[in-house]
Amino acid sequence: MAAPTPWVVFADDDVRWESDHAQALLECAGTGNWASTLRHVWAPGGDYIGVDRFESVGDDPGRQVPEEMLDNNCMMFRREFGVAAAHLYRETREYNDDRLMYHVLKTHAGRRATTGRPTIHQICPDKLEGFFRHYCSPD
Repeated sequence: MAAPTPWVVFADDDVRWESDHAQALLECAGTGNWASTLRHVWAPGGDYIGVDRFESVGDDPGRQVPEEMLDNNCMMFRREFGVAAAHLYRETREYNDDRLMYHVLKTHAGRRATTGRPTIHQICPDKLEGFFRHYCSPD
């Protein structure tokens, strides 16, 4: 809500961007309303796990799980969609804000563009390390 820019991205404290992350998202978004990128996942101890093919893919047919979602830190979207979804963040009592944002964007923002490559690195939570090790691709 406070962003004065036309585009919004999330920069979580457990994520590091590649130097061209924002530029890659802007370029692939073009004249659209939102874009996403894949992410490299790292274990809390520093071991590389692989490329996330489940929480950073949305509705891509190659996703590794049946659910569709995009982690917030994998998206860039026009500010007006973030403003429209802000009330969902205030009202949710569950750990589902990324699923809520994804649903708003998929329903109202048109076709999602994607970089098709990982442009961020994320450290997975301790409790989800096994899940990430099972579903990440080594590439």
